[in-house]
Amino acid sequence: MTIPFTESLDLLSATERDIVLTALHDRSLTVSQAHTIIGVITPISRSTIGLTRQRMDAGEIDIAYPTLRPVTDEPAASEIVSKRVTRREGPRGVTTTTAMTLRDDRSDIDLPATMAYVREQAAKRHRTPRVPRVAERVGIIVIGDIQLGKVDALGGSPETIARMADMKEQVLAHAATRGLTRLIIVDPGDIVEGVESAGGKGIESNDLSPMMQVDGACTIATELVVEGHDRVAPVTYIAVPSNHAAFRKGGVTYGNPATDDWGIMVARRVEHTAKLLGLDVTVVTPDVKLREEAVVVEVFGEKIGVVHAHQTSRPDGVKKLAAGHAVNGGALGGAALTITGHFHHMRLEPLGRTASGRQGWWLQAMTADNGSSWYANLGGDISDAGIVYAEFTREGLDIAALRPFYAAHELARPRPQAHVVV
Repeated sequence: MTIPFTESLDLLSATERDIVLTALHDRSLTVSQAHTIIGVITPISRSTIGLTRQRMDAGEIDIAYPTLRPVTDEPAASEIVSKRVTRREGPRGVTTTTAMTLRDDRSDIDLPATMAYVREQAAKRHRTPRVPRVAERVGIIVIGDIQLGKVDALGGSPETIARMADMKEQVLAHAATRGLTRLIIVDPGDIVEGVESAGGKGIESNDLSPMMQVDGACTIATELVVEGHDRVAPVTYIAVPSNHAAFRKGGVTYGNPATDDWGIMVARRVEHTAKLLGLDVTVVTPDVKLREEAVVVEVFGEKIGVVHAHQTSRPDGVKKLAAGHAVNGGALGGAALTITGHFHHMRLEPLGRTASGRQGWWLQAMTADNGSSWYANLGGDISDAGIVYAEFTREGLDIAALRPFYAAHELARPRPQAHVVV
């Protein structure tokens, strides 16, 4: 007596039945293997398999797998796309080699279902619980002067990438506990080292080409934004032009600084990726028509201004720069918080007053690069490589929440100091 496949399933226990159906649907079990396990004498027809799959898709059999490809004992049909015959003469005579390029028949793949399944799984991997919001609070991560491609006292690009990965995990883990309404990620400039900032000397000392620098910077920025969005809160990404990332040749800067800058290009790639992923991410860069080099965003009715600060030769020149902006209605005028890079050390100082009469602050970001020999030689200061985290509320900058993050493996060992014992 022949037993139909669907009836033979009823001979199994509920657990065995689910295992077989799941394995069939997941393609980890072939029809012939299922035939052997169940013990059915009559081969299973394809129409029976199709009926079983219809029951799965109709919800009669609850299997959490997408419909990707029909179950079949036969391999996917292939066709020869190209054929190449190579003849070589050697000491042992003529050798003939035939190389064929095959193309599988993929017409039976349900691409929308596959893509939906991949998106669902990716969302599950990225989804993390967020802390309930107890107050309106915005987090700010400043990744100052990464200068990817630079080689200095702390190493080269592998060390920079490892440092950024370590600090990213630390700062996002911290921000996820703060109940933030939004996360602002600031690139205050010099995200890449470039080759023209020192008159072309970077060509000799860098370990990455300009193209590889930008590629790596795009990856670092995009990963921080995407993971920040998934683990913490919606993201605003801010970028401004700078000297290392500028369009330069022979020490001369060309083009529009609001567009012709590698850091701005990285911001555009971040924006493009966020749109493809459907993320709540806003990218802010300076005004193109005004050819600006600074940018301002409004948070809780107050202004946060960002500029790289290569417009001035000394750190104290930032105050004069901000004063000029205040007189002429620039981005830094009346800002509750002004964020700068360029000077490779961290400081926080009062800076002017806001339109509401509150104290304004200037946050000079530390560098995340491999060392600042030029800055140490210029002023004697050596800053540890790190990034800065801050928070902004309706009362302005929360100074108590300000903290730097450093790579744990670099803090474990002191920076080497050159000295001679006599």
